[in-house]
Amino acid sequence: MKKIMFYISAFVLVSCQMKNSKFKNELLIQDFIIDNFEDYRHVHDTLNDIIKYRVKMKVKSAKSLISKTSFQVDNLIIFNKDRTKLYTTLNSINPINAIGSSDLIQSLYGVKIEGKWYVFLGANLIAMRDDYKYNKYEPFTWDEISFMAHEQMFSRYISIADNGKLIPKSDIVEKYVDPEHIGGSSISQEGTEKERFIRLWEFENSQTLDSTEIEQIKEDLEAGKNKPKDPIKKVTWWDRLWGKEVPIFETDEWKEYIRSKNQEK
Repeated sequence: MKKIMFYISAFVLVSCQMKNSKFKNELLIQDFIIDNFEDYRHVHDTLNDIIKYRVKMKVKSAKSLISKTSFQVDNLIIFNKDRTKLYTTLNSINPINAIGSSDLIQSLYGVKIEGKWYVFLGANLIAMRDDYKYNKYEPFTWDEISFMAHEQMFSRYISIADNGKLIPKSDIVEKYVDPEHIGGSSISQEGTEKERFIRLWEFENSQTLDSTEIEQIKEDLEAGKNKPKDPIKKVTWWDRLWGKEVPIFETDEWKEYIRSKNQEK
């Protein structure tokens, strides 16, 4: 019996260490944002404005955003060396009681051509809430969905040095912010990289939603409001004894982090 309890305790300890490691990385990312955000705030604002315009114009590549309560570009932006290409994410949240129990994170690529930023959306991550918080019907806060974006979407573009500093991988941004990687077969291989980017931009902006598609989005949103809900289950001390983790956004460490962050504003 003692041996069994030892293994259970060891498992719980390892789980806590893994969680603390994730949280530590987020603190390092926030340090990087604090040190660098003002240098690229104008770019961040420009990206948000471009996305808002594409939603307003009902461009098909922004279809997933039409049903969202709100969306914003993440504060972490990774550039190539000459700051003509970038990678970040677009984080968006569903209305309360809407379809499902998830929010959305999308890769966002940017390329600067002759002083103008062109923006492209890439792979989606369905941000399931129930692995991170008790109430899966409550949308993520911006801090929460940003944490998930950093954890799930940025690993290719950043690394953590031995001295605890975040290292942006500018060479990876240069490599993957590429018209073929972003657009696939939707554009031809002819012309320079800049010409291919512009063709992809023009193609995406020419594809807009019709009234039938927009109406379907609205109907789906209304239908989701009446879906039955599962009961909210919390992790008990007995669950923890057997290795079940408290969702990270329900931990004391996370709540203290948010309190400290809000006090600094």
